[in-house]
Order: sequence, then structure tokens, then C-alpha cells
Amino acid sequence: MDNETEELVNRALYKQIKSMNRAEMGTFVRNVFAQGYQRAEEETHPIDYDSLRADLSKIKGIGEKGRFAPSFSFYGEL
Repeated sequence: MDNETEELVNRALYKQIKSMNRAEMGTFVRNVFAQGYQRAEEETHPIDYDSLRADLSKIKGIGEKGRFAPSFSFYGEL
């Protein structure tokens, strides 16, 4: 999907939003958020931290022996 050419709010939706009261607008915003959250869950995948660590350790200056090697871990002991 091309976000630059996609029409997010057409004229009819704009008029509908403009005429909403506070409760209707709250429901509308929650619905938009829920749709975006669901779409993000469908389009993303979980991070494999062990694979990421292995890949990063191969990069000179970042790996475990690098000058800036972390002294902590986000998910337990190193």
C-alpha cells in the first residue's frame, strides 16, 4: 500500500466527522485505533533476539568483544 496516494478521508467522511458529537467522535477514534492496531499485528512479526544478537556480534565494533559491548541484557544474563 502506498501511503502517499491513499485517500484517508474523503469528502463524505469529512462531513460525517464534522457533524459528530463527543461520544460519536470517541467511538470513531477508538475504532480507527483498533483497526490500526489489528493491521499492525497482522503485518509484523516477532523479534528473534538470539538471532539478532548473533548477527550483531558479527559486526566489527558492535560485537561482544567490541569497545562498546553492553554490560547488561534486555532479557536476562548475557
